[in-house]
Amino acid sequence: TTEEKKQVHSVGNKVEANFALEGTYYSCVITEIVKEENDEEDKITVMYDDDGTLEIHTVESIRSRPIPIRKKTATIINNNNINDSIIVDNEDERWIVEIYTIRG
Repeated sequence: TTEEKKQVHSVGNKVEANFALEGTYYSCVITEIVKEENDEEDKITVMYDDDGTLEIHTVESIRSRPIPIRKKTATIINNNNINDSIIVDNEDERWIVEIYTIRG
């Protein structure tokens, strides 16, 4: 249903907006939300990160910004064995994937 698809946004949220409704989404921050009456769409003002341009949108032309994941490759030496590992570090979590060779 439409209610399930509605996104909840707040002033200060980092989002992406469909610039000039041309189909290209750019990173921006929500600066103002004007609640409309009579079942009209709320008006959401965003400021684009690259040049500070302000633009007014409805919820349909705004989407959540993907969380960037920073990946690093590290070499870990354990018990004279060298293993390549992947370290993932983002805003919410940090974890390491180590690759082991099991010898029997």
